[in-house]
Amino acid sequence: MNKLKNYGILIKILISVTILAALVMRMDFHALSDFGAHFKLGAWVQAIIFIMLQNVFLGMRWRMLVNTGKKYLSVKEAMRMQFASQLGNLLFITSIGGVAARIALAMRSGVSFLKAVIASLFDRALTLAALIILAVAFIPAPGEYTNNRTVEHAMLVSAVLFIILVVGPLFLNFVIFRMVFVKRLKGKMRYCVRYAKILLRSPIRLARIVLVSLIAQICFFLSILSLTSAYGIELSFDKIMSVLPLITLVSSLPVSIGGWGVREGAFVYGYGLLGIKAETAFLISIQVGLTGVLAIALLGLPAILSYDFKIRKFMPTFLNRANKNSA
Repeated sequence: MNKLKNYGILIKILISVTILAALVMRMDFHALSDFGAHFKLGAWVQAIIFIMLQNVFLGMRWRMLVNTGKKYLSVKEAMRMQFASQLGNLLFITSIGGVAARIALAMRSGVSFLKAVIASLFDRALTLAALIILAVAFIPAPGEYTNNRTVEHAMLVSAVLFIILVVGPLFLNFVIFRMVFVKRLKGKMRYCVRYAKILLRSPIRLARIVLVSLIAQICFFLSILSLTSAYGIELSFDKIMSVLPLITLVSSLPVSIGGWGVREGAFVYGYGLLGIKAETAFLISIQVGLTGVLAIALLGLPAILSYDFKIRKFMPTFLNRANKNSA
């Protein structure tokens, strides 16, 4: 099993390096060397602040998810978990990293292992849902990108997923949850259904969670806009938003290390549709990655240091339960 994990990491590293090398080889090296000429400290500071705000809203979402059914987390504790888990995503590339850290920290606060896992799954799903909603909200006019089939297919898929997001909760509430076999479920499956019922049958709470998810993603997009504006690129908000959700969706695919390589390729293609040069898109993407690392480090390090090291005793418990569930 460990060998398979190691091979998986090596493959991801290879994918990142290969994509980055392929992109660089096709670009004008002179244009890439002008990175310093377009570096603006103010743009970086703005980008870092927006990413910090994104994590604050993600921490609010995590608190609402964990406190569904029963209150466990204070605002301060939820923020610490969010910041520390994001740092875990950077540090633990050989494991599930941030998710493992978040679940372990939630257990430390009295949250059950099963509830922490379910909340983590909903947390990931809501990020995807927010990106899909924004992608549909800013669908470009037909033919705006010279009838590019790839873009049209991506928009169609986003629209279909949006319909599923709207119909899905209704189908669960009025069909699935009322089936006899669902009512007879026991143990962990029964708990999962109960959690989903509480969440989906609380429209105000669910609306708040979705709204917070959307605001978090918009904060991330504003950080990208800050870096883009440093290159003197003048585009309307709706114009650039027509590609950013799709770029982020592609960048989030777990096929590379930290999204490096995949993100750059997505930026080069997506920004290319807006008439932005490949070299400029590539450099903006690199800065997006670097400012993200800096923001998470600034938030995550104090959060980690604020915990006492007794957290270690929770990790074996978490790992033992995870192994039992996977067996």
